Amino acid sequence: MRRPLGALLCLGGLTALGTPIATAHAAAAPQAACQVHAAKPRVTAAGTIQASASRLGCDDTALLRIHIKRAVAGTDTVVKSAAQRRANGWGIANLRCAPGVYYTAATDRKGNEDSSKPVRLSCTTDAPTPTLTPTPTPTPTPTPSAGTALKPASAAQWPSSKEEAEVVRLANLTRQTKGCGPLTHDVQLHSVAQNNSKHMAATNAPDHENALGRIRASGFAPMSVWGENAAWGFPTPNKVVDEWMKEDDVPTQRENILNCAYTHAGAGLAYNAQKVPYWTLVFAKR
Repeated sequence: MRRPLGALLCLGGLTALGTPIATAHAAAAPQAACQVHAAKPRVTAAGTIQASASRLGCDDTALLRIHIKRAVAGTDTVVKSAAQRRANGWGIANLRCAPGVYYTAATDRKGNEDSSKPVRLSCTTDAPTPTLTPTPTPTPTPTPSAGTALKPASAAQWPSSKEEAEVVRLANLTRQTKGCGPLTHDVQLHSVAQNNSKHMAATNAPDHENALGRIRASGFAPMSVWGENAAWGFPTPNKVVDEWMKEDDVPTQRENILNCAYTHAGAGLAYNAQKVPYWTLVFAKR
């Protein structure tokens, strides 16, 4: 049985992925590094309860089981289950919304398991009010200096939006307090992040699928380490970076921001049809 919970409102959801891929360590990565993470359930814009869980740092394919549990007196009740086979990435379970206290439990066949903190959910959606939807501000086109032509990212806006640039700025302020160097907002990583946010907004689901492949396909090279944070439902750069820095959900998101090995980053933001924001922050070392 879960401990009693005060009145809470699920305001957003988080995902994070960070995996070093330096060739000196990739082949020798211990299986103990494979982890399962469960994110708190939330109410989607469609009015359903959505629970998500991930496998991170795994080098095998296994069945990831996701259970939506309702915290009740006595034995907690499993109200919905789903299973997806994957190496790394996210799985999702959906349930028709009924008010109550819920949490996510996840396991894989390797014995890895995790449970989220419980959250009290109403059956209202998480979409921000229209006043929180940022209005794009026209940005003057920069004039490249001689010999420094800027190659635009494929199918992505560049320069980045002010919200995306602010995410990188806030991450750098946080890194500075730990003695880490600033991240350069890179056009190729921005393209990776923005396209991932667009994909999440179109599918209304968190996604880290093939993050390494997406970074490589952008042309960012050479590269030795990488990572990716994602989130949805948080209306401002301050809110999303603050949530990433919390340690009680997915620790990797905080570790990514404070990893001094990273030298470059790309931030992406996209909105779904209900104006829910989806954020991605990609990290890499060149």
